[in-house]
Amino acid sequence: MQLDRLVFVTSNVDKLKEAEAVLGFSLGHRSLDLEEIQSLELEEVVSHKAAAAFGRLQRPALVEDTSLELKGLGGFPGPLIRWLLTSVGPEGICRIANAFDDTSATVRCIAMASDGVEEVMGLGFVTGLIVSAPRGRRGL
Repeated sequence: MQLDRLVFVTSNVDKLKEAEAVLGFSLGHRSLDLEEIQSLELEEVVSHKAAAAFGRLQRPALVEDTSLELKGLGGFPGPLIRWLLTSVGPEGICRIANAFDDTSATVRCIAMASDGVEEVMGLGFVTGLIVSAPRGRRGL
């Protein structure tokens, strides 16, 4: 895969800056409205998104997606976190998680590059507890 031609498909400029810092080189950038399938399997969501990005650009594309897995809800919302955030906001997620005895959660992020033939995937995750109310910068 030609990394010097890699285009990061995201509408979030902060994600672009973070990806460039992690990789140590500049990326091309495009903000595309890609269809995002609804699945509880994060790998399936990211693979579909990467294939769609390559199909639209016809050059190697990098995409990412994030999953929030609440232990008290058996891993829900998973990759559906954007939908839940839009519906109830950070405050609602705190209330939902704290309705259960176990407030532990795992956030997984998968980045995937695709050149139409090969897919290269990287996974990062962090575990922790959901607090009773949002705090920090912008509720994050």
